[in-house]
Amino acid sequence: MKKINLGCGPVGKDDWINIDWGILAFLHASPLFLRLLMALRLLPSEYSVRWPGNLMLRDCRRKLPFKDSSVDYIYTSHFLEHLKRFEAEKVLRECRRVLKNEGTLRIIVPDLELILKKFSERDRKFFIDSFHRDDKKAVESLALGDLLSGVFYPEANKLQQTRLKKIASFFIRPHLWMYDNDSLAQLLKKSGFKSIEKKKFREGSVPDLETLDVFPEISIYLEAKK
Repeated sequence: MKKINLGCGPVGKDDWINIDWGILAFLHASPLFLRLLMALRLLPSEYSVRWPGNLMLRDCRRKLPFKDSSVDYIYTSHFLEHLKRFEAEKVLRECRRVLKNEGTLRIIVPDLELILKKFSERDRKFFIDSFHRDDKKAVESLALGDLLSGVFYPEANKLQQTRLKKIASFFIRPHLWMYDNDSLAQLLKKSGFKSIEKKKFREGSVPDLETLDVFPEISIYLEAKK
């Protein structure tokens, strides 16, 4: 059985093929340099966690290194929102290419509908707890509109950047497109998927969700078949 964890970040299992790309992915192999960046506060403490030991460094926006119809399961969590929408569609078409017939893709992204609902309810705690866990004290005085904007726009847009902050911005990927349930389902259909089903946290047909699913409060969960 072949299982791919696409845009894995630090969450993975050894019996999955864990794929990611970018500066953070390269840094996981240089723990001393990573600790230096943490000490200089160029990275928030949440980035100090260990990444999968069998990480495959590969730009997921390009052709996946697998044969047609060779993969049983693809899992991707909080990755697509860091891509431009046309890039996300290309990734999904690649996922469909490599999946076996009746193979399953599970996608998790932040829930745009929920985010806007919490904004309309003036729920400051939701935004601080969900998106600013590492710097709660620094954002407690922000207006709710600024907390919402921080979900969509990079930190560099908020304040004039010091030299160190400019360096730090290279390590942190901003959100480039957001989805509600309908828009994500439409993108899956456009990419050729069928049998699209809404799921819940750690509920679905994909294995190892008790390890892989880690965002219960803010996410959409969809599974689709080739």
